[in-house]
Amino acid sequence: MNKHLPLIISPKQLADCLDQDDVIVVDLCQRYDDSIANAIPLEYSLLTAQSGKAMGLLPDEEELSEVCSYLGLTPDKHVVAYGDEGGGKAARLLWILDVIQHPHFSFLNGGIVNWKLSGYPTKKQRFSHISHRSSDYQAKISNKAWVDKHYVLEHINQADTVLLDARSVEEYQGSKKLAKHAGHIPSAIHWDWRNAFDPDSHCLYPTSQLQQQFASLGITTDKEVIVYCQTHHRSSHTYIVLKHLGFRHIKAYPGSWSEWGNEDSLPVEI
Repeated sequence: MNKHLPLIISPKQLADCLDQDDVIVVDLCQRYDDSIANAIPLEYSLLTAQSGKAMGLLPDEEELSEVCSYLGLTPDKHVVAYGDEGGGKAARLLWILDVIQHPHFSFLNGGIVNWKLSGYPTKKQRFSHISHRSSDYQAKISNKAWVDKHYVLEHINQADTVLLDARSVEEYQGSKKLAKHAGHIPSAIHWDWRNAFDPDSHCLYPTSQLQQQFASLGITTDKEVIVYCQTHHRSSHTYIVLKHLGFRHIKAYPGSWSEWGNEDSLPVEI
């Protein structure tokens, strides 16, 4: 089993292990027609569930088992995920692997954009032409990496907990309304997920720079950090960034604003 791959890997690190049987490369690009050779395409919609207007909920164990089995996942496999829009979709898959406590996964730094910029080849493929071995993976959801609206409500204004809003400043301040109510969860700190990466290469900024960003907001590794956005797409990326920086008490609120902002009983701050 491949134990040398870190959470964040470079194109070279991935290229060096593409032929290893214990590595599964998953493509979460919006279009699957120019990809890394032998990468398995995965529809992002399979990583989310919907209830009413809440669109980013966690799928159930049966649905997650089907996804993992389609990928050919087994306990010894190492998953490398990448995308083409900053990495939110790829990060969502890796967060789900954390939820089911599958520990072996990596995020391709910069995704397909950085892969190409680094001079590595891509291959035009079609879904029907992909051949890979499926498995019979039984996913078991733990509460290690996610929380629901009740948990969030109980932790508003808690000194040892940070609610981190990864949306745009317009969404946070309420000038851009994507739910019945506009604004943010009371006490939440704003940090746009795009602050994590270079817009041209999609690569994460240096670790020291990212650490400084969070430190300036009073977000330290001793605190529990709960991340959210609109549907836990953008905040999945933030989750992986925090994990990369050594935060150990990170949880995601998958319902995010699509749930919170559409419920009249939940408090809102502008």
